[in-house]
Amino acid sequence: MGMMRLVVVTLAAAVAGGAGAQHQAMSVAEALTPYDGPVVTDVDTSRVDGKVMTGYQGWFMAPGDGYEPGWVHWGGVGGDPPRATVDMWPDMTEYGPDERFPANFRYADGRPGELFSSTVRATVLRHFEWMRDYGIDGAWIQRFTSCISNQADWNYQRTTAVLNLCREGANRTGRAFGVMYDTDFNQRAI
Repeated sequence: MGMMRLVVVTLAAAVAGGAGAQHQAMSVAEALTPYDGPVVTDVDTSRVDGKVMTGYQGWFMAPGDGYEPGWVHWGGVGGDPPRATVDMWPDMTEYGPDERFPANFRYADGRPGELFSSTVRATVLRHFEWMRDYGIDGAWIQRFTSCISNQADWNYQRTTAVLNLCREGANRTGRAFGVMYDTDFNQRAI
């Protein structure tokens, strides 16, 4: 079961805000504020060699997470009929109620299938806790240039907030983190 969670984190993680919770988008000004919270130093962050690092895309979103577009990167999970574009449905048993977003899928017992969003603080912290618990030294936070080239765009706001949350998660759990830029064929950003 732990390995399933790890695979989901490796593929792309996200932070979510649950069905009953009111989530607010993090402002760019807040996201760019220097981190001043607790710092755990379990991993030597001065070197990359010998580290087990994962990729962290943080691109999953859900309706109600404080950002505009609703379901992002999950596929048409809100449609009728629903469809999914993820390789595996995440195990949501350890997520809190405010981290769960009901999709238009049903489990065999009739309950709605739930997913997470990469913009919820508790979810990102949980992903970094899992990294710590399963011996992952840290994460490369992936930033796509197509999402950060226009600072007025909601995508810039979201990806900057996710980077802020990853920075916090890494510091609170003693993980390393670095930023990886993917030019993803965005000629304006090159």
